[in-house]
Amino acid sequence: MTLDPEYLRPTEVCNLHDPEIARWSQTLTRNLYTDKEKAVAIFNFAREKIVYRFDYPATLASQTLIKKYGNCLNK
Repeated sequence: MTLDPEYLRPTEVCNLHDPEIARWSQTLTRNLYTDKEKAVAIFNFAREKIVYRFDYPATLASQTLIKKYGNCLNK
């Protein structure tokens, strides 16, 4: 199964090309092969390691990763 490329594109707040985001995603997916495995690993990291807490919806993904907290939109 491959993921639709639309879901792999950066958005205004999901700044995927940030060096810290790239580093974490490479670390989390280093031993995985399929797009689905990689997506699940990144999802699980955000669910389990980023604490659910109020933050402004326009907070960048890279800022959320550094702070280790965010609301549902940030995560």
